[in-house]
Amino acid sequence: MRASRLTTVVGGGRDFIIGLILLYGYVYTAYKYGNPFFGRNDFFRYEAMVTHPFDFSAAPAPFVLRQIPAIVASVFYRLGFHGDTAAVIDTIGLDDETKRRFFAMILSNGLAVCLSFTVLAGYLRTKLATDGLINSFALFGILAAWFYFPSAVIAPVTIGWGWLASSLLAIAFVEASAAMTILACALAVFSRETTLIFGLTMFIALLLFEHDRRRGVVVSVIVLAASCLLYLALRIGFTTGYAHQIDPAGIAGRLASLTFPTHFFTQLILAQGILILLLVLIATKAARYAVYLAVAAGVMALAAVATGVSDVGLLVGETLPFYAVIFILMWNGALPMRRAGKSVIRADTRRLD
Repeated sequence: MRASRLTTVVGGGRDFIIGLILLYGYVYTAYKYGNPFFGRNDFFRYEAMVTHPFDFSAAPAPFVLRQIPAIVASVFYRLGFHGDTAAVIDTIGLDDETKRRFFAMILSNGLAVCLSFTVLAGYLRTKLATDGLINSFALFGILAAWFYFPSAVIAPVTIGWGWLASSLLAIAFVEASAAMTILACALAVFSRETTLIFGLTMFIALLLFEHDRRRGVVVSVIVLAASCLLYLALRIGFTTGYAHQIDPAGIAGRLASLTFPTHFFTQLILAQGILILLLVLIATKAARYAVYLAVAAGVMALAAVATGVSDVGLLVGETLPFYAVIFILMWNGALPMRRAGKSVIRADTRRLD
């Protein structure tokens, strides 16, 4: 047992170091050439939270509830982490302290991506019973191939934390693990609440379409639904701002008068090439999983449109870890093919009832 735990720790440490090496260039580039005024001005909401963590009046909702990314950035900021190099942010009139908070938020997001890679690489190594680095590099290649990776995932915002929540939810989904779902929900409520919608839809699909009533699936549905209600309660009771996002009349009105400008298709569909490719490849061998992923993405996109979110593509891409895990497991013949509450691992010589 001790040897097994030691192997897990050593493997996780190795994956984390590999993640740091692979991510360094992206982090450096995001810091040196990033401009928060150019499409990522949400940074200014999070900047106030970095200075005043746990203060629910520091920023409007939904930003202020995303405390975990801001708290981690606050730690980096207070420890004095600083990239002492000339950067684009120097040319746009922001002071040195703002530049330091900018760097801290990028480090926070970069850490979340590195943790996502470490968690998923370790899970795949255990699930596939192999220590091959090929799957780890394939995993990172999938993550880095997303259109928004250099401009939004490694950026002074919070999308990277959405990936971490999605990574935990993806493992919970494949393993039907209620404990992992609880951990993922605790993270998602205070980092990227939108991932809860995707995870809930995926688990409901199992419950309804495959009649999978295992304890892990049922409890996960309950926990995810309760987490969504908890988020709404926190938002109504402790925050202000963007009230239209939780106004039933406003939501109904937007759904009743849907319009889709050209940029909607360019950033939601054309920019999601890696997700669409993975979805098509998954459909060739595991059609039910492809259907669940497509339905969950559709529900998430609809929720974004209904709440007036402008960059719907970002929210959809937060769930890329789901696609990556399912694709790699499928490609290695280790994806559980569920039927009526049972799991069968499709492989040449392995079967798990």
